[in-house]
Amino acid sequence: MKITVIDFYTADSSPYKDPISIPRGLAALGHEVELVTTGYYDHDSLFGLKVRQLSDWLAHDLKVNRPEVVIAISRFNPGISPVLRAIKAARIPLVVKGDTDGTIGYPIPPNYLRACPVSAHPLNILRHIKWRAPVSYFVKQRLEHVLLADLVVCESPGAAVNLTRVLDFWELPEQMKKITLIPNSISKIYTLPPVVSKKCHTVVSVGRWDDQWSKGADLLAGVISHVAVRKPETEFIVIGKNPEYVSKRLLKSVSSRVWFTGQMDFEETYAIVSSAQICLVPSRLESFSHVAAEALCSGASLVVTPIEALLYLAGGGAYGSIARDFSVSAISAALIYELCLWDSLCREPASIAAHWRAILNEDCIALIWSRIVEQLLTGAVRE
Repeated sequence: MKITVIDFYTADSSPYKDPISIPRGLAALGHEVELVTTGYYDHDSLFGLKVRQLSDWLAHDLKVNRPEVVIAISRFNPGISPVLRAIKAARIPLVVKGDTDGTIGYPIPPNYLRACPVSAHPLNILRHIKWRAPVSYFVKQRLEHVLLADLVVCESPGAAVNLTRVLDFWELPEQMKKITLIPNSISKIYTLPPVVSKKCHTVVSVGRWDDQWSKGADLLAGVISHVAVRKPETEFIVIGKNPEYVSKRLLKSVSSRVWFTGQMDFEETYAIVSSAQICLVPSRLESFSHVAAEALCSGASLVVTPIEALLYLAGGGAYGSIARDFSVSAISAALIYELCLWDSLCREPASIAAHWRAILNEDCIALIWSRIVEQLLTGAVRE
């Protein structure tokens, strides 16, 4: 089957994560796949995939060398809407992969508003005003992606519920049948090796700490400072860019038990995550946390904020502890509770890993993608 995958991406894209994992998985199953970039990229291949510039693809391939199916990783970005309209006009079946962590539209308040009080900052007051007026304009720009698509893929049940609620509010019930759930796949580096059964008494956090607010760098510093005092036997490892932002905000009395590695390559990160008991994710914004999913597949449990995808990965508490809100005190309480579960032998690394490896492994997710595009061509999905 001839499939085109469209996304924003750069030469820094990882073969282990979306959007690359989707076309790579489909290509491994024998499909003819090309990746189309809406940004600038000056090579004709990436990780073994054929790459086309969007402008060239629209001018030639869409009309002459037509794909059988297009998968557009749109994230409900209005900027890609003209491309989706062109695909629809060419009568090519279209699958849209959205980003429904609360950002699609009214009446779902986005996570960045839930995570911070209205009065916390003047910018936040403006965000709230923008969110509420004029609501129809901001929502309809994103809902057009649903209207144009033959299928809409969400990454977690909470994201699908968000989208369903928005469609219900705007009286588009017939569009709900387009929604399907496909989580992101996890590299075999995390899903094939034996699980480390004796985990270190360690909490690991991995993130782009230069994106300080959305990744919760300030929350991370506050939680470590709070919990390290109460759990002196626990060590913390912080991986990722700009760890200085976190380290400068730690209590000096606990800094000796916190290790900052900076940014590491995928294999080095795996070695640390696979030996830790807990992965702490203090994010205010996430569409799907690969770090959390990778930790689960290595047998660690989670401590997370109440974000759609993180609630899904924590299994409602079966595979981790969920903070009540986006505060240092709530996340700290969840982490202390999770540490107690490990101390009382209530967490079993092998069972955690077995559950999520069966769901998130590359081969399984690739088969799901292959099945839905094949069904879309035969008309089985639409029926």
